[in-house]
Amino acid sequence: MLCLTRPSHHLRHAVLLVIAMAGLSASGCTKVVRERDLFHPQDRILAGVPKGARPIAIPRPDEANLVGWLIEADASVLTVVYFGGNGETVADSWPRLRWMSRAMNVNILAVDYRGYGASSGVPSLKICGEDAVALIDALRATEGYERSRVVVYGRSIGGGMAVFAAAHRLVDGLVLEAPPASCPEVVRSWNGQLNWFYRMLVTLEPDPALSEPSLQPIAMIGSIQCPLLIIHGDADTVIPQSQGRDLYERSGAIDKRFLPLPGVGHNDIALNAEPAQTALESIFAEITALGPVTQR
Repeated sequence: MLCLTRPSHHLRHAVLLVIAMAGLSASGCTKVVRERDLFHPQDRILAGVPKGARPIAIPRPDEANLVGWLIEADASVLTVVYFGGNGETVADSWPRLRWMSRAMNVNILAVDYRGYGASSGVPSLKICGEDAVALIDALRATEGYERSRVVVYGRSIGGGMAVFAAAHRLVDGLVLEAPPASCPEVVRSWNGQLNWFYRMLVTLEPDPALSEPSLQPIAMIGSIQCPLLIIHGDADTVIPQSQGRDLYERSGAIDKRFLPLPGVGHNDIALNAEPAQTALESIFAEITALGPVTQR
Protein backbone atom coordinates (compact mmCIF):
# COMPACT_ATOMS: atom_id res chain seq x y z
CA MET A 1 0.00 0.00 0.00
CA LEU A 2 2.12 2.85 1.29
CA CYS A 3 5.80 3.11 1.06
CA LEU A 4 8.30 5.73 2.01
CA THR A 5 10.30 8.69 0.92
CA ARG A 6 13.67 8.69 2.59
CA PRO A 7 15.25 7.46 5.85
CA SER A 8 13.96 9.75 8.56
CA HIS A 9 16.12 11.98 10.77
CA HIS A 10 15.68 9.49 13.61
CA LEU A 11 16.50 6.56 11.33
CA ARG A 12 19.74 8.18 10.17
CA HIS A 13 20.76 8.71 13.80
CA ALA A 14 19.88 5.07 14.53
CA VAL A 15 22.08 3.94 11.65
CA LEU A 16 24.98 6.01 13.00
CA LEU A 17 24.42 4.54 16.47
CA VAL A 18 24.49 1.02 15.06
CA ILE A 19 27.74 1.83 13.27
CA ALA A 20 29.28 3.25 16.43
CA MET A 21 28.30 0.15 18.38
CA ALA A 22 29.61 -2.10 15.64
CA GLY A 23 32.99 -0.40 15.61
CA LEU A 24 35.21 -1.89 12.95
CA SER A 25 33.57 -5.29 12.96
CA ALA A 26 33.89 -6.86 9.51
CA SER A 27 30.78 -8.97 10.04
CA GLY A 28 28.44 -5.95 9.94
CA CYS A 29 24.87 -5.81 11.25
CA THR A 30 21.32 -5.05 10.14
CA LYS A 31 19.20 -2.00 10.85
CA VAL A 32 15.49 -2.78 10.50
CA VAL A 33 13.38 0.01 9.02
CA ARG A 34 10.07 0.08 10.89
CA GLU A 35 6.77 1.72 10.22
CA ARG A 36 7.47 4.62 12.57
CA ASP A 37 10.57 5.45 10.53
CA LEU A 38 8.38 6.33 7.56
CA PHE A 39 6.50 9.23 9.11
CA HIS A 40 7.86 12.70 9.93
CA PRO A 41 4.88 14.45 11.62
CA GLN A 42 4.98 18.24 11.35
CA ASP A 43 2.69 20.76 13.06
CA ARG A 44 2.77 23.54 10.46
CA ILE A 45 -0.69 24.89 9.61
CA LEU A 46 -2.09 27.72 7.51
CA ALA A 47 -2.84 30.96 9.32
CA GLY A 48 -6.36 32.22 8.80
CA VAL A 49 -8.72 31.17 6.02
CA PRO A 50 -7.16 31.51 2.56
CA LYS A 51 -9.27 33.20 -0.10
CA GLY A 52 -11.17 30.70 -2.20
CA ALA A 53 -10.77 27.86 0.29
CA ARG A 54 -12.83 26.47 3.12
CA PRO A 55 -11.75 24.39 6.11
CA ILE A 56 -12.64 20.71 6.13
CA ALA A 57 -12.78 18.36 9.13
CA ILE A 58 -13.39 14.65 8.70
CA PRO A 59 -14.03 12.68 11.90
CA ARG A 60 -12.96 9.03 11.88
CA PRO A 61 -14.58 6.12 13.78
CA ASP A 62 -11.62 5.84 16.18
CA GLU A 63 -12.13 9.51 17.21
CA ALA A 64 -9.21 10.81 15.16
CA ASN A 65 -10.03 14.00 13.27
CA LEU A 66 -8.57 14.79 9.85
CA VAL A 67 -8.25 18.51 9.14
CA GLY A 68 -7.54 20.23 5.85
CA TRP A 69 -8.83 22.50 3.10
CA LEU A 70 -11.04 22.45 0.05
CA ILE A 71 -9.80 24.89 -2.58
CA GLU A 72 -12.70 25.80 -4.83
CA ALA A 73 -12.15 26.81 -8.47
CA ASP A 74 -14.49 29.26 -10.17
CA ALA A 75 -15.90 26.72 -12.60
CA SER A 76 -14.91 23.10 -12.69
CA VAL A 77 -16.41 19.63 -12.70
CA LEU A 78 -13.08 18.16 -11.59
CA THR A 79 -11.80 17.78 -8.02
CA VAL A 80 -8.29 16.63 -7.18
CA VAL A 81 -7.82 14.75 -3.89
CA TYR A 82 -4.18 15.38 -2.99
CA PHE A 83 -1.83 13.31 -0.80
CA GLY A 84 1.59 14.81 -0.07
CA GLY A 85 4.96 13.55 1.13
CA ASN A 86 5.80 12.12 4.52
CA GLY A 87 7.45 15.30 5.81
CA GLU A 88 4.87 17.73 4.44
CA THR A 89 1.72 19.31 5.77
CA VAL A 90 -0.94 20.93 3.62
CA ALA A 91 0.64 24.27 4.58
CA ASP A 92 3.94 23.15 3.03
CA SER A 93 2.18 22.08 -0.17
CA TRP A 94 -0.01 25.18 -0.35
CA PRO A 95 1.91 27.06 -3.08
CA ARG A 96 1.72 24.16 -5.52
CA LEU A 97 -1.89 23.38 -4.59
CA ARG A 98 -2.97 26.99 -5.11
CA TRP A 99 -1.09 27.10 -8.41
CA MET A 100 -2.64 23.83 -9.58
CA SER A 101 -6.16 24.99 -8.73
CA ARG A 102 -5.78 28.28 -10.56
CA ALA A 103 -3.75 27.09 -13.56
CA MET A 104 -5.82 23.95 -14.18
CA ASN A 105 -9.18 25.29 -12.97
CA VAL A 106 -9.76 22.37 -10.60
CA ASN A 107 -11.03 22.04 -7.06
CA ILE A 108 -8.52 20.50 -4.63
CA LEU A 109 -9.17 18.63 -1.39
CA ALA A 110 -6.05 18.27 0.75
CA VAL A 111 -6.10 16.99 4.33
CA ASP A 112 -3.21 16.51 6.75
CA TYR A 113 -2.29 12.96 7.71
CA ARG A 114 -2.87 11.86 11.30
CA GLY A 115 -0.45 13.62 13.61
CA TYR A 116 0.35 16.25 10.98
CA GLY A 117 -0.84 19.86 11.01
CA ALA A 118 -4.07 20.09 13.01
CA SER A 119 -5.07 16.45 12.40
CA SER A 120 -5.20 14.23 15.48
CA GLY A 121 -4.22 10.60 15.82
CA VAL A 122 -1.13 8.54 15.07
CA PRO A 123 -0.21 7.72 11.46
CA SER A 124 0.31 4.16 10.26
CA LEU A 125 0.39 2.59 6.83
CA LYS A 126 -2.88 0.72 6.85
CA ILE A 127 -4.89 3.36 8.68
CA CYS A 128 -3.65 6.14 6.37
CA GLY A 129 -4.85 4.10 3.41
CA GLU A 130 -8.26 3.76 5.01
CA ASP A 131 -8.29 7.50 5.72
CA ALA A 132 -7.59 8.10 2.02
CA VAL A 133 -10.70 6.13 1.10
CA ALA A 134 -12.69 8.10 3.69
CA LEU A 135 -11.63 11.35 2.00
CA ILE A 136 -13.17 10.20 -1.28
CA ASP A 137 -16.40 9.31 0.52
CA ALA A 138 -16.46 12.62 2.40
CA LEU A 139 -15.97 14.60 -0.81
CA ARG A 140 -18.82 12.83 -2.56
CA ALA A 141 -21.05 13.51 0.43
CA THR A 142 -20.27 17.24 0.32
CA GLU A 143 -23.04 19.38 -1.08
CA GLY A 144 -22.20 20.52 -4.59
CA TYR A 145 -19.62 17.80 -5.15
CA GLU A 146 -21.88 14.78 -5.60
CA ARG A 147 -21.35 14.82 -9.37
CA SER A 148 -17.76 16.02 -9.44
CA ARG A 149 -15.19 14.01 -11.36
CA VAL A 150 -12.43 12.88 -8.99
CA VAL A 151 -8.71 12.57 -9.69
CA VAL A 152 -6.54 11.16 -6.92
CA TYR A 153 -3.04 12.68 -6.80
CA GLY A 154 -0.21 11.21 -4.73
CA ARG A 155 3.29 12.54 -4.25
CA SER A 156 6.01 10.25 -2.85
CA ILE A 157 4.52 8.33 0.11
CA GLY A 158 1.20 9.89 -0.88
CA GLY A 159 1.41 7.85 -4.07
CA GLY A 160 0.78 4.74 -2.02
CA MET A 161 -2.24 6.34 -0.39
CA ALA A 162 -3.56 7.45 -3.77
CA VAL A 163 -3.20 3.94 -5.20
CA PHE A 164 -4.97 2.49 -2.16
CA ALA A 165 -7.85 4.94 -2.54
CA ALA A 166 -8.17 4.32 -6.29
CA ALA A 167 -8.13 0.55 -5.72
CA HIS A 168 -11.00 0.77 -3.23
CA ARG A 169 -13.17 3.45 -4.82
CA LEU A 170 -14.14 4.20 -8.41
CA VAL A 171 -12.30 7.38 -9.44
CA ASP A 172 -11.85 9.16 -12.75
CA GLY A 173 -8.09 9.56 -12.82
CA LEU A 174 -4.86 8.82 -10.95
CA VAL A 175 -1.71 10.96 -10.94
CA LEU A 176 1.43 9.71 -9.20
CA GLU A 177 4.53 11.83 -8.60
CA ALA A 178 7.70 9.89 -7.71
CA PRO A 179 5.64 6.99 -6.29
CA PRO A 180 6.78 3.82 -4.51
CA ALA A 181 5.83 0.43 -5.94
CA SER A 182 7.31 -1.91 -3.34
CA CYS A 183 8.22 -0.95 0.20
CA PRO A 184 10.91 -3.64 0.60
CA GLU A 185 12.57 -2.68 -2.68
CA VAL A 186 12.68 1.01 -1.77
CA VAL A 187 14.21 0.31 1.65
CA ARG A 188 16.88 -1.92 0.15
CA SER A 189 17.65 0.69 -2.50
CA TRP A 190 18.74 3.04 0.30
CA ASN A 191 21.72 0.79 0.99
CA GLY A 192 23.23 2.01 -2.24
CA GLN A 193 23.06 5.60 -0.94
CA LEU A 194 25.11 4.86 2.18
CA ASN A 195 28.76 5.80 2.30
CA TRP A 196 30.96 2.85 1.32
CA PHE A 197 32.31 2.62 4.88
CA TYR A 198 28.79 2.49 6.33
CA ARG A 199 27.85 -0.22 3.86
CA MET A 200 30.58 -2.44 5.32
CA LEU A 201 29.04 -2.16 8.76
CA VAL A 202 25.28 -1.95 8.37
CA THR A 203 22.54 -3.14 6.02
CA LEU A 204 19.05 -1.62 5.95
CA GLU A 205 16.21 -4.15 5.82
CA PRO A 206 12.43 -3.59 5.98
CA ASP A 207 10.47 -4.78 8.97
CA PRO A 208 8.32 -7.78 7.99
CA ALA A 209 5.22 -5.67 8.65
CA LEU A 210 6.27 -3.38 5.81
CA SER A 211 6.57 -6.30 3.40
CA GLU A 212 2.95 -7.47 3.54
CA PRO A 213 2.26 -8.22 -0.17
CA SER A 214 -1.34 -7.00 -0.15
CA LEU A 215 -0.26 -3.55 1.10
CA GLN A 216 2.17 -2.81 -1.71
CA PRO A 217 1.06 -0.40 -4.50
CA ILE A 218 2.38 -2.84 -7.09
CA ALA A 219 -0.16 -5.41 -5.86
CA MET A 220 -3.09 -3.01 -6.33
CA ILE A 221 -2.23 -1.06 -9.46
CA GLY A 222 -3.42 -3.84 -11.78
CA SER A 223 -7.01 -3.42 -10.63
CA ILE A 224 -7.08 0.32 -11.38
CA GLN A 225 -8.35 1.07 -14.87
CA CYS A 226 -8.89 4.84 -14.84
CA PRO A 227 -6.55 7.16 -16.81
CA LEU A 228 -3.10 7.19 -15.24
CA LEU A 229 -0.18 9.65 -15.29
CA ILE A 230 3.12 8.90 -13.55
CA ILE A 231 5.81 11.59 -13.26
CA HIS A 232 9.24 10.49 -12.05
CA GLY A 233 12.77 11.94 -12.22
CA ASP A 234 15.62 9.72 -13.33
CA ALA A 235 17.95 11.23 -10.70
CA ASP A 236 15.67 10.23 -7.80
CA THR A 237 17.78 8.56 -5.11
CA VAL A 238 14.95 8.40 -2.58
CA ILE A 239 12.44 6.39 -4.61
CA PRO A 240 14.17 5.14 -7.77
CA GLN A 241 12.50 5.86 -11.10
CA SER A 242 12.30 2.11 -11.66
CA GLN A 243 9.55 2.06 -9.01
CA GLY A 244 7.37 4.38 -11.06
CA ARG A 245 8.09 2.39 -14.22
CA ASP A 246 7.09 -0.84 -12.49
CA LEU A 247 3.73 0.70 -11.55
CA TYR A 248 3.24 1.91 -15.11
CA GLU A 249 3.95 -1.52 -16.57
CA ARG A 250 1.68 -3.33 -14.12
CA SER A 251 -1.19 -0.83 -14.33
CA GLY A 252 -4.50 -2.14 -15.61
CA ALA A 253 -5.26 1.18 -17.34
CA ILE A 254 -5.55 1.36 -21.11
CA ASP A 255 -5.07 5.14 -21.03
CA LYS A 256 -1.76 5.50 -19.23
CA ARG A 257 1.32 7.62 -19.65
CA PHE A 258 4.75 7.73 -18.01
CA LEU A 259 6.66 11.02 -17.92
CA PRO A 260 10.40 10.61 -17.17
CA LEU A 261 12.20 13.79 -16.14
CA PRO A 262 15.92 13.74 -17.03
CA GLY A 263 18.24 15.00 -14.32
CA VAL A 264 15.39 15.56 -11.83
CA GLY A 265 15.49 14.17 -8.30
CA HIS A 266 12.84 13.43 -5.70
CA ASN A 267 12.02 16.87 -4.31
CA ASP A 268 12.64 19.12 -7.30
CA ILE A 269 9.81 18.18 -9.65
CA ALA A 270 8.38 21.46 -10.93
CA LEU A 271 4.74 21.02 -11.90
CA ASN A 272 4.58 24.56 -13.29
CA ALA A 273 7.33 23.86 -15.85
CA GLU A 274 7.46 21.79 -19.01
CA PRO A 275 6.87 18.98 -19.64
CA ALA A 276 5.04 18.30 -16.36
CA GLN A 277 2.58 21.18 -16.74
CA THR A 278 1.45 20.04 -20.18
CA ALA A 279 1.07 16.45 -18.97
CA LEU A 280 -1.15 17.59 -16.10
CA GLU A 281 -3.19 19.87 -18.33
CA SER A 282 -3.75 17.01 -20.76
CA ILE A 283 -5.08 14.45 -18.28
CA PHE A 284 -7.18 17.01 -16.38
CA ALA A 285 -8.70 18.35 -19.63
CA GLU A 286 -9.46 14.82 -20.80
CA ILE A 287 -11.38 14.02 -17.62
CA THR A 288 -13.09 17.42 -17.39
CA ALA A 289 -14.40 16.96 -20.95
CA LEU A 290 -16.45 13.98 -19.73
CA GLY A 291 -18.72 16.41 -17.90
CA PRO A 292 -20.35 15.87 -14.49
CA VAL A 293 -20.87 12.33 -13.26
CA THR A 294 -24.33 11.00 -14.06
CA GLN A 295 -24.09 7.88 -11.91
CA ARG A 296 -21.54 5.75 -10.11
